[in-house]
Amino acid sequence: MVAPSKDPNLLAEPLRSIVIDGIAEAKRTGRSLSLNSGRRSISEQIRLRRQNCGTTRWAIYSMPSGKCSPPTAKPGASKHQTGQAADMSGAKDWFYERYKSRGLIRPVRGEDWHFEVSGQVPVQSDPSRPILGVPGAPGTGGTVGEFQVGRNALKRTGLGLIGGVLVLVGGTLIVKQQIKLG
Repeated sequence: MVAPSKDPNLLAEPLRSIVIDGIAEAKRTGRSLSLNSGRRSISEQIRLRRQNCGTTRWAIYSMPSGKCSPPTAKPGASKHQTGQAADMSGAKDWFYERYKSRGLIRPVRGEDWHFEVSGQVPVQSDPSRPILGVPGAPGTGGTVGEFQVGRNALKRTGLGLIGGVLVLVGGTLIVKQQIKLG
């Protein structure tokens, strides 16, 4: 089984298709191209912050990303957590040149391994599907709890909802139009 962070199928579109196409084309043309890190959980991002920034609470949650070596986004702020970033190894320059016409960019100075797609929007476009796999999200029926981003993971509180809109903004799941039950 492929580790979640190395599975290109877990990336968000259109980055998913670009990475899968790139790896296949690289192989066909005798090049080596691999996905080192794609979608990450909050716990994986925290592990990276500990490794690259330090082990204090401040280093993990507050230290500016640029003070880490290499620079590492704070938990909840990484595009890896939404599947919108891919760290690649191998024929990175070839990959960039081949797929930049499809919007592939290298937005982080000094990180030639980090790729995103220009203009990729972090909001789920299909409202009938659950957001982040939250059962009961719009279109799925059922009851939804209010979720808050804690220091270690998403934490569910006791507020029940019927209907409503769930929106992911900068790593925070926001619940709108909430109706309290009971």
